[in-house]
Amino acid sequence: MSSDLLNGPRFNRIAYTLILLIVAAHVAVGLVNDRDPWHDEALLAANLIGVDFPLLTPMPYFEQAAPVGYVALARAVQALAPAADPIALFRLLDVAVFLVGLVALLLHALRTCRPVDFLMLAGIALSSGYLWTYASEIKHYGFEFTATAFLLITGRALAYSDRPAAYVQFGAAILVAAAISFTTPIVVAAVLGGTIALRLLGPVAPALAARLAPPPPLRGGSAGLIVATVLALGVAAGMHLMVNRDLTQYQMAAYSFVYQAGTFDLSGSIVENVRIALRLNSMLLEPIGAAALQGTLQALGGKLATALTILGATLAMGFFLAAAARRAPHAVLTMLAFITGALLLNIMGQLPFVSTRHFFFIAPVTLIVLSVGSGELLTLAGARMSPGLRRAGAFAVLAALVWTSANATLAAANKRSQELTPLFAEIVARDPGAPVWVYADAQPAAKLLAPVGVRLVGMFDDRSGTEGWGARGGGMLIDPEAENPWQPNPAYPRSIGAAAAGASALWLIFAGDWMEPGREGFLNAADAAVGPCELRLTSTDSALYYCAPGSTGRTAQR
Repeated sequence: MSSDLLNGPRFNRIAYTLILLIVAAHVAVGLVNDRDPWHDEALLAANLIGVDFPLLTPMPYFEQAAPVGYVALARAVQALAPAADPIALFRLLDVAVFLVGLVALLLHALRTCRPVDFLMLAGIALSSGYLWTYASEIKHYGFEFTATAFLLITGRALAYSDRPAAYVQFGAAILVAAAISFTTPIVVAAVLGGTIALRLLGPVAPALAARLAPPPPLRGGSAGLIVATVLALGVAAGMHLMVNRDLTQYQMAAYSFVYQAGTFDLSGSIVENVRIALRLNSMLLEPIGAAALQGTLQALGGKLATALTILGATLAMGFFLAAAARRAPHAVLTMLAFITGALLLNIMGQLPFVSTRHFFFIAPVTLIVLSVGSGELLTLAGARMSPGLRRAGAFAVLAALVWTSANATLAAANKRSQELTPLFAEIVARDPGAPVWVYADAQPAAKLLAPVGVRLVGMFDDRSGTEGWGARGGGMLIDPEAENPWQPNPAYPRSIGAAAAGASALWLIFAGDWMEPGREGFLNAADAAVGPCELRLTSTDSALYYCAPGSTGRTAQR
């Protein structure tokens, strides 16, 4: 992208306007989107609404876990606005905390990167469905993002300054991160690894150090850096060992088979271990849609396409790291330290590579690498173009970012997942006295959304334990050796008979029943218990049936 378009006294005003636009867009989406909590959100929210438990103990329901700072802030916003919808409050809280980290990252890029790099970062921030998804989800992922942003920004400063203020800021970032993030030890180690490596680059590899863009980093270590490293790792490790390990004990035990599937097995298949290792890169590149592309190709071409996508993501990560190395050396070295540490922790069974959302915490580092690497590519391409072609290319890139940003914003504003509210409205309007049987996956949301007076039946024991509540209740079977360890339980439909005992009519709510071969077994069980079932209403990923002797019979089923 041409320097004549990006440099000049007006650029700061453009940059601040973009930051305000990003903030306004996220706040607006947080206010406008009144979607019901989806399954995972409901699991956590059930522990935050009308529930009181000591901050330093595991959550009481659904084997959930969240950092102490997250729980404290969730309670605080409810206390400040007791009449407000808590689901809306939690969503806005997540948006606000995420925006603190994102704005800090954007301001950091504005100070330390070129205008083209800043624009790429702003464009990715607005157009990434990955960021939009987890910015407003009722989980602690946005908190993890902000914690990493603070640590990255203040940790980078230690590579260029030994001022006491720099160490104080880094120390403050660690304390905040320890309170709101489970991943602080990993991030602290990676950031300090990047800082130390950058300071050692001059003495160890002066030729490489000489190629870095200004300002030059400090050369060698210092007493302050050594003390800061020891204290930082001590605080982060202490928080994990004394607090967070206990908070996550039920979650780690109940879903150990899920995490095990994303962990290296050194005695197992080499191909499988390589696949797990390469999966890390596709997850790290998720801010620009690597996982979505992988899913599309998998649907089109099966395992070979997936393998090629993972390999392509690895090559792409190498390209971005190489392209950003000269202008963002600390972020690149931090990313390399993280990848190395992640592989070692995975071998030790401490950091499984399972889901992209579990790696949202490292997105600030990835975003700097991606934006600076993309900016370098555009700069090199522009240098080989005529002024007219360079200007046209700049407008084309900006137009593409505006288009994708608008689409991503609208998609986030209209996002729906598991909508039970319309189903409960139908129940209240038609027959509120009939009991409501709720399918397992819909139970957490139903527990939160059911109107007063509506009687839910077939509900599982949701108290946290070392076995997952869904398996414990008989809603599913667990086969750790299967490609998908969650398996339908053939006996589950028969539970409807006991739940409907004595009832003359029965409502059935289904949501998230994608793993079932169909609803026929459940509908037949309800037919036998109370009478024929007919489909009354469908909503996003949800369906409502009414079963009674006078029913006309089902008109549709999955």
